[in-house]
Amino acid sequence: MWKILKKLRNRNKKKSTELPKNLYSMVKKSLNTTHNAFIKEAGQGVEFECETRTTRSILRLFPRATYRWTLNDGPLTMEPERMVFRMGDLIIQGLKATDTGLYSCRLHYTERKVITVGVFSLYVNSQYQATRVIEGREIHLQCNSHLLGILYSGSVKNWYLNGELTSLKKIPAIRKYIDIIKKSSAQSQGNWTCVVHNPVSGNNWTTAFYNITLLPAPTGFAYIVDYAKHNIKKSILITIGFFCVVMVISSIFIDMVDKKKKLQRKLEKRIQHAFLEESGVGHYDNDDNFCYTDKDGNVVVCKESDDDEDDSSGTFRSKRKNVGKKALENTKALIEGDVGESDENENDANRNAGDVNSTQGVLGFNFSEDIPVTGSEDSFTEDNFEASVNEDCPLLSRVNYNVSFR
Repeated sequence: MWKILKKLRNRNKKKSTELPKNLYSMVKKSLNTTHNAFIKEAGQGVEFECETRTTRSILRLFPRATYRWTLNDGPLTMEPERMVFRMGDLIIQGLKATDTGLYSCRLHYTERKVITVGVFSLYVNSQYQATRVIEGREIHLQCNSHLLGILYSGSVKNWYLNGELTSLKKIPAIRKYIDIIKKSSAQSQGNWTCVVHNPVSGNNWTTAFYNITLLPAPTGFAYIVDYAKHNIKKSILITIGFFCVVMVISSIFIDMVDKKKKLQRKLEKRIQHAFLEESGVGHYDNDDNFCYTDKDGNVVVCKESDDDEDDSSGTFRSKRKNVGKKALENTKALIEGDVGESDENENDANRNAGDVNSTQGVLGFNFSEDIPVTGSEDSFTEDNFEASVNEDCPLLSRVNYNVSFR
């Protein structure tokens, strides 16, 4: 018996949370037959009446039902010094520009059940604060028409600029997104007004107003800063791309410099080879080691070539002079026994140098600063070096490097 009573109690409780169809039809009829669109001057007052016979019927069925007001689909912030909420009605005194918008009265008859019982549009004719937009940028306009699009099927929104209909027209009012003017210009300045139109009843509601003022577009560095401020994601991508390009160009440049240095060292080495061989004091073997010989052509000692030439010796002309001078000085030192090899070959090298010393000595050594050069320094390459040697006109004249033996 107890279970049966409990089921009946729960069934009645479930039914009581649903709004009866006759009351729902009454609310819908009230919305279709009433048109609440107010146009007021600044400083005046307005009263929105939400309590009707239909709402009183709902309150009798749901005694705990409460009224709640919204402005532009958001909660209404009450200002006690000029707003009064009385028996479901809303009274506003001292109207100002920020009061313009779409008001709705909603009845919360259960914790989770809400129904809109009244909708009111208010346009306050006042001095509106200018919305400043940089010329060439987008203009964003919010019409606040979504609720009207839900309540009145087929309603559309139209934007007027200084009283004239614009290209933003016949847009479904139910669409909630912001209307955008892609590129602002001098023709975009002025007063923008959004009017929602119901083609069935012919009613109109003014729901939004903007005073658009254009600012001159920034130039130079100010333009870059302004663009970065309004396009953060794009600015980050552009910055990353710029640094990637700089890194690639830098690596290519460094690689080119390294290749040029390697080619220059190679040419200097070839010059050294040529002059040492031209001096008649030795030759290079297959391992790229220079072998010094005595006056009879016998090998005295072979020394590894030094590839790590000092890159700070000045111009390319001075480098060519230093290569030949260093080679002749090394030759003199080896013949007189002043230069040795590594630890394991030091004794053999000194012994060979001693043998040379016992049979011959250096009679004279001189170096000339005036070195005839074929071609300009800028045009000196491996190809014209070979051509110079083949034409028997070496870049460094052999007669300016002399080693005399006793």
